[in-house]
Amino acid sequence: MSKKICHGWFLPPVLILTSFFLTVIFLEILARLFLPVPPRLVIENLNKPGQSDYTEYGDFHVDQDGHIESERLPGGFFLYSHTGTRLKRNARGVVRNHAVSNTDVDISTNSLGFRHRELGPKKKNELRILVLGDSITFGDFVPQDQTYPAYLERHLRAMFPAKHIEVINAGVGGVDLQNEFAILMESGLSVEPDIVLVGLYLNDAHESPFLKISRLPSWLDWSHLARFVLGKVDKLRALYREHKWEEQSPEAWKEARARFARQNPLREGGGNTDASLNWEIHHAFRDWGYAWDDGYWDKVLDIIDMMADVSQDHHFKLAFCYFPVRFQITAAHLKNEPQQRFEMEMQRRRLPHLDLLPVLRSKYSGDQQDLLYDHCHYRPEGNAFIGEMLARFMADHLL
Repeated sequence: MSKKICHGWFLPPVLILTSFFLTVIFLEILARLFLPVPPRLVIENLNKPGQSDYTEYGDFHVDQDGHIESERLPGGFFLYSHTGTRLKRNARGVVRNHAVSNTDVDISTNSLGFRHRELGPKKKNELRILVLGDSITFGDFVPQDQTYPAYLERHLRAMFPAKHIEVINAGVGGVDLQNEFAILMESGLSVEPDIVLVGLYLNDAHESPFLKISRLPSWLDWSHLARFVLGKVDKLRALYREHKWEEQSPEAWKEARARFARQNPLREGGGNTDASLNWEIHHAFRDWGYAWDDGYWDKVLDIIDMMADVSQDHHFKLAFCYFPVRFQITAAHLKNEPQQRFEMEMQRRRLPHLDLLPVLRSKYSGDQQDLLYDHCHYRPEGNAFIGEMLARFMADHLL
């Protein structure tokens, strides 16, 4: 009698557990059949900083094969110092199934922490161009040979075959102009650049917010379903942080956004009216929208002036290109107040410069080809076009 009672009590939990595991297996099969493969970062040959003022940027986990995985994409390459974010040196890895480009992206850095092959002593006939910038320049969505600095190098070598031209990609994802100036001073000057090209963007007055990617335990990392669900949770957390921006941001930024709203008509929704585009700017004030405020220019112009002083002291030419946001390229209504200010400030300082918005708008109006993955990061064909435009600009104004 007791055995029957025991079996009767034991049977329902067994059925519940069996049903649960079968359901999970069924959902995992569906996830593998119908959902995109979730991104995953694997890094090899990670060097330790070796300096007390550098720390690992995020948590790391070593799997059974000796690969190191990061909670950020592609943050396993990043270090943090008192002067900002840097790339690990001599690191090699791959982003599997990148969340934006849906491709495997190989990434490697040299002994200076640049996404470029190793540099030896500068040759007599060698011309070196150092490119500073953020994730647009670093190109974490594409292989190294499909970044715009790589295309720029190929075009310049074809145009000037007698010279040995090196275009060195010193971009780091998510940094601001102040970080880029620190990179120039810490390691950029050591390559003895003849030209320093700064890829300026609309959010360069402050560091860009990262989307933090949570890391699954190693025993669950095989599951596409678990990685997919966790990725959705991460995006929801990012949206929550965006909605909490009013409570977290400095008062100056909040006042700048409120000032923009007072001074400009806003209308939520699609369309190409001035009011609807103002709404997009207002909504993105934490990121690129801040470029419509004088506070943005107060900060970046101070750094530009310091860069100009360094260029004179170290005898290199300094040039700037200015990247637009996507809606500026595709909208029928031209909204280019930051570009107008950029043009005025560059002319005032007599600095070589290229505003990329006109050529990108002209190309889009002609062929309607989408050159971007998102609001600012370019597809390989977009990087190829920008590399060609920059090569022409450099040939005309710098070489």
